[in-house]
Amino acid sequence: MHNPFVVILLAGLAAWLFGAAWYTTLGAPWQRAHGFPPCEPGQRKMPVIPLVVCFVGEVVMAAVVYQTLDHLGVVGAGFGAIAGLTLGVGFLLTSTVINHQFQQKPWAATLIDGVHWTAVVVIQGAIIGALV
Repeated sequence: MHNPFVVILLAGLAAWLFGAAWYTTLGAPWQRAHGFPPCEPGQRKMPVIPLVVCFVGEVVMAAVVYQTLDHLGVVGAGFGAIAGLTLGVGFLLTSTVINHQFQQKPWAATLIDGVHWTAVVVIQGAIIGALV
């Protein structure tokens, strides 16, 4: 068994890096979906505080996923990913859909954000399942 703190940090970092790639790729559609004015690439600098808050949040999420998978006895990357998908769809995707409906966000915003958070937990589950 690996050190749980290392596994949690690794899962949090991997999820954070995935989010960076996801929103870099889908940045323009995400801005349009949320009603932000378009900006030229490199024109606007990403603020540091939200990135730090996101990283800390994803490490906390990884700790919860670790605890959940450990208590359920989930072992293996595939089983961890399936458990992550179940948690992601069951909690994160559904809450994103509900929040965005009350905020009257377009479905494009819901899809981009909801799939992102679901994938975060799938990634964390796979990493944690593989390393426990």
